[in-house]
Amino acid sequence: AARVFELAKQEGSQIFADLEKVQYRLVRKVIVESILHTDFRHHNSMVKEINNLYEMNIDLFHAAEDSYNEEVQAFPAKEVVDFFRGDEVKKQLRVSMLHLADISNPMKPWPLAELWAALLTEEMLHQGDVEKERGLPVGPLNDRDRINRSYAQVGFIEFFVAPFLMGLSCMVPPLDSLAVEPMIDNLDSWFKRWRDESMPPEEELKRVAERISAVTARGLQRNLGKPIDVTDYMTIANSDMGRPP
Repeated sequence: AARVFELAKQEGSQIFADLEKVQYRLVRKVIVESILHTDFRHHNSMVKEINNLYEMNIDLFHAAEDSYNEEVQAFPAKEVVDFFRGDEVKKQLRVSMLHLADISNPMKPWPLAELWAALLTEEMLHQGDVEKERGLPVGPLNDRDRINRSYAQVGFIEFFVAPFLMGLSCMVPPLDSLAVEPMIDNLDSWFKRWRDESMPPEEELKRVAERISAVTARGLQRNLGKPIDVTDYMTIANSDMGRPP
């Protein structure tokens, strides 16, 4: 956050120069607050806050989603806009959208998602290398001798990205096609890569397929109005693998 304001003081980058002191303090507060919320220590609490916000205003968001799906020209409705303009709601959306951007690589088209995953994983593994050199404990996702890269991406999407994104998409329906759908496609791609590279036992494959199915079902139920059953997912997985379903 400090670096942002250092850059903003440089010649040709003084974007805050014309602000009044009160305005500048507000802008600084907003920026610092938003950047600090990209720290993963806030992730779980943000998921809860988003879900609570949705549940407490579920009728409003259901109406907004219906108007979006029906391609109503007035989307979003004035009631939704007014709700989003509330100070606390606006703050929640602001920090959530920046955090969403920060973890957005699984929502990109597959070639970009795959590239970003490789770069970010290598950064984490480099950290693990340094920790080993210094005799420090190394987490499983930072240990290049232990990590399964494809499986790590499955877990990252399942446990971190999907709960956050799907909660936010309940309030912002355009995220379904912009982010949820590509995320589900990428989750499927990482699952299949893990399956093909690791050749897991049938029981383990079934357990992971059930987890993937749960994520996929939630996304499809919102977008298509119907869930996918784990038996359907196992049939797809096994047929791709050449195993009998």
